[in-house]
Order: sequence, then C-alpha cells, then structure tokens
Amino acid sequence: MKILHLTWEYPPRIVGGISRHVYYLAQELANLGNEVYIVTLEFPNTPFEETHNNVYVYRVKVEFPSYDFLTWVYAFNHFFEKKVAMLNTSFDIIHIHDWLVAPAGISLKYFLKKPLILTLHSLEIGRVGSISNPVSSVISSIEWWSTYEAKKIITTTNFMKQEIINHFKVPENKIEIIFNGINVNGYNIQVDKNEIKRKLGIPEHCKIVLFVGRITEQKGVKYLVEASPYVLKNNSNVRFVIVGDGWQINEIKQRINDLNLNWAIKLTGYVDDFTLKQIIKSADVLVAPSIYEPFGLVALEGMANGIPVIVSNIGGFKEIVEHNVDGLHVNPFNVHEIASAILSVINNEEYAKYLVNNARNKVLKFSWKEAAKRTLEVYKSVLEN
Repeated sequence: MKILHLTWEYPPRIVGGISRHVYYLAQELANLGNEVYIVTLEFPNTPFEETHNNVYVYRVKVEFPSYDFLTWVYAFNHFFEKKVAMLNTSFDIIHIHDWLVAPAGISLKYFLKKPLILTLHSLEIGRVGSISNPVSSVISSIEWWSTYEAKKIITTTNFMKQEIINHFKVPENKIEIIFNGINVNGYNIQVDKNEIKRKLGIPEHCKIVLFVGRITEQKGVKYLVEASPYVLKNNSNVRFVIVGDGWQINEIKQRINDLNLNWAIKLTGYVDDFTLKQIIKSADVLVAPSIYEPFGLVALEGMANGIPVIVSNIGGFKEIVEHNVDGLHVNPFNVHEIASAILSVINNEEYAKYLVNNARNKVLKFSWKEAAKRTLEVYKSVLEN
C-alpha cells in the first residue's frame, strides 16, 4: 500500500506530539511492507528529501512571506499540494494530522480521488477554552470541515472521541480509537546525571523536578511555578527545570522574577531530542499540570525513562496513568496539591520506586507496532467499502 501523510511538524521539527506520532507510525507502517510518503515543512539544516526504510520524506519551502498565522497556514497548504502533484505518484490513502494540513488534504482527496483519513490530536475548543475570537472560529470551522470530508477519523483516547462527538456531532461509528505508542528502546541511553546537573547549573545533591512541553496556558506550567515555593519551603534541595518554549514564556519569566526564584527554576527553552532524553533521565520526577490534554505523550516518556510522573486528573492522562499505582493525579489548579504530590515522591524513595516499577510494566503495552497494525486495519476497511 502507498500511504501519503501530511503533517506540519516532523522530526527534527518537534513542537508537540504530532511529530513523534507520525515518525514512529510511519516507521512501523513501512516495517509492515508499505510505502509511506510524508510531506511536511522545511527545517533549518535538514535535507528537503530523505528516504529511510520505505519512508520517503519531502520537506516543503513556503516560497512567499506571510504576515499572520492563518495566511502562513494557507500558504504552506498550497505548497503541500504542489509538492504532491510534482511527486506524480499513485497513492492508496491520504492521511492528514490535525486541522493545519486539512485544506491540502481535502483538495488532494478530490484531485487524487482517494480516501481521506484524519487523525485529530486535539481540538481548538479544548486548547483555548472557548471559540471566542475570529482566529479560533476559523480553526474550529476547518476542524469541522475535516471531520466531514474524512472517510474515517482516528483519535488517541476515549476522552478525545467524546470531545469530537460532542463538539462536531460526528457519528460514533466514524471514529476509531488508536492509542499512541512509545519507543521504549529509544530511551536506553547511559547518562552521567551529575554532568547534566552541572550543565544546567544545578548542585549535584539537588533533586530535579521536570516540566517538558509548550509554554502555553494549555500545558499549565504556571501552576507548577506557583507550587514551587511550597515545595522549596519543605525541601530546599530541589530545583525545577522547565524545558520548552511558547507564547507564555515572558509571563512565566516575569512570575519567576516576582517570586525571586531564578536560583531555583531553570528555563532551558527548546532543546534537541537527545539533550531532552538526557535531561529526562537525570530528573527525579516529571510533572505535567496540563489543563487540557487529549492524550499526554509526555507521561509515557517519563514512564519509559524510569522516573515518577505527576499528571493532571483530566483528559487522556486519566487513561494512561493510574493514580497511586504507576503515577499520581493532581488537580492542576490546586498548587498546594501539586506541591504535596511532588514532596511525596522526592521525600520517599521507596514510594518513588513503587510507582516507577509499575509504570515500566504498563508502558510496554503502548506499542507503535500495534498502533500501525490498527491504523492499517482502518485503511483496509475504508478501501474495501
């Protein structure tokens, strides 16, 4: 089978979970004997074309300037369509990921006369809380349009399925749930934790509380910052590392300054994938206080790396992490609860080991190979009907 994936992010462009999702799914689909073609955006110092194990990657340059977000999206969709036309390849399936590539995917559905599959990783209503501004209205409309045009919709949790049904009135039988996987072997690296701490400017004797994700309202990093003084009051040998970037970064920096906590909270900004793995391996607990999380791949990454995870009691997290068994649930808006959970892990080594051991067993169940097999079944069902 020849499969076309359209995605705005793909390694080394890693913004959220879509990048890793498409990368590992494509590898496993290729391992199952398929040819996988990926059209994505260009990235600095990265080839425009790559081939690995029957995965063909084409990176597209946006050839004229865009002065606002939506114009940029429409522009790169045009160049995605142009690239696919230039490939002059007969595909069996078109698979798009989220609304950003929907215009190109829908056009190609009619031009190539092939079925369109849509994976929705999140919804605008969840990311922003309400459709109350013109940009969000446009994005939500494109999301609805993509659900209408797709032959099948794939999502990664029951939470996300219900959100799509409730918001867009999509028939339940049009949606398939396929959990994300995790490449456990990819985290089998040797790390000198003291060296990583030195690079981060953290004393060797200190414990690391880690946040990884976009610095946005959705990811709830501000609640971790607000919880940090309560942690430090009870254990001064703790340091916080915040990995990522986003529109809320200046607000977070200002709040850290207001709290006089620059000595205790390290902002790394964006880091490359290998550096990220080293930092995760060196952490003592990973905290994900999101206020909206359709899946929560970061929880699996923490579990695969053998560190305790503390996650919000919302969305996909509740389907991945079992409270007090392989991780902890917290109310993200309750900073005292976040602080208490952190202290319960870093102050109790036996409890931390208990959570980690259970998590190691669970994480093995999240397989990209299984996700690819399930995805292939969706493709075949669409082609047969």
